[in-house]
Amino acid sequence: MNKFLFGVIAVILVPWSLMAAQIGGLIDGLNANPVSLDSVLQNIKPGQVLVVSEKHDDEKHHINQLSVLAGLTKLKIRFSVGFEFIDFTKNNEIDTYMAGLQTEESFLKSVGWGKIPFRF
Repeated sequence: MNKFLFGVIAVILVPWSLMAAQIGGLIDGLNANPVSLDSVLQNIKPGQVLVVSEKHDDEKHHINQLSVLAGLTKLKIRFSVGFEFIDFTKNNEIDTYMAGLQTEESFLKSVGWGKIPFRF
């Protein structure tokens, strides 16, 4: 199976606001209904975009993110991961880190981790 998931589903999974906090799971961004990861993974098609957001520092949301990546990997679906705070100009730093040629500490410093102000 050589699928490619561009970006990282027309279904947008968003653990957002109070609704997500109350159910502790994934929400279908198209209709705001709870959705299981298994049902999403069963319906993924090549070329779809999957957005998994988070409330920063929420462990349940981080577990959701890890579960999505693990599920895609298990299905042998090729995918890309994007981060809102790391832009394309840092691709070299990402490639260097992923190749094992840079320590985590050095990588985080090189992409400016923690220095970008979030004024929401």
